[in-house]
Amino acid sequence: MTDRVQPDVQGLRTLLDRLDSDLHCAAGKYYRLVGILTIFIENRATSDIDSDELARKVLDIVAAKLAEGEDIQNVQAYSFGVARNLVNAQTKKSISDRLDNSFVSGIRDDRQPSFEAIAKEVEEDCRRKCLELLPAERRDLIVRYYQTGLQSKRYREELARELSIGVDALFNRISRIKSKLNECYRRCVRAGRDNAIPW
Repeated sequence: MTDRVQPDVQGLRTLLDRLDSDLHCAAGKYYRLVGILTIFIENRATSDIDSDELARKVLDIVAAKLAEGEDIQNVQAYSFGVARNLVNAQTKKSISDRLDNSFVSGIRDDRQPSFEAIAKEVEEDCRRKCLELLPAERRDLIVRYYQTGLQSKRYREELARELSIGVDALFNRISRIKSKLNECYRRCVRAGRDNAIPW
């Protein structure tokens, strides 16, 4: 369990203001950011790290830095920089070691990737994770079906013959696998946000 930094009320207000001028929208963006940070951390941290708790700690640190008057132009990118530093520190130290704000020193938010780039990276992680969750036989089938340049009618016929099924049955099987992958992907991307919202 990580030690939570307790930002003052002003830091939290400043953080919410930076996310959106409308408080309700800012709260939604805050919880979405917690969700995306959670997935980001889960994909990089060891299993003994509580990703949700660490994501909240990241935003506590950012809020504390804002309260200290630090000029953070891109809150989301800065948050991912803090998360990256904390995960790196957690993997090098015991989970029981105390973490402090020193991990944010030297982070320049203008050098961090954009929020959109990080979100895209999280989405790619979700795609990879969902593909890995498929049974090996289905994963191999979908990968073979979509190999570059091999979507020709002749190739699909050969693949169907190899599986002892018709081309229509192959298409139906691929459609079912794609449907499962899409469902897994949607759940993965929104999982952190949905679990973090307290209402």
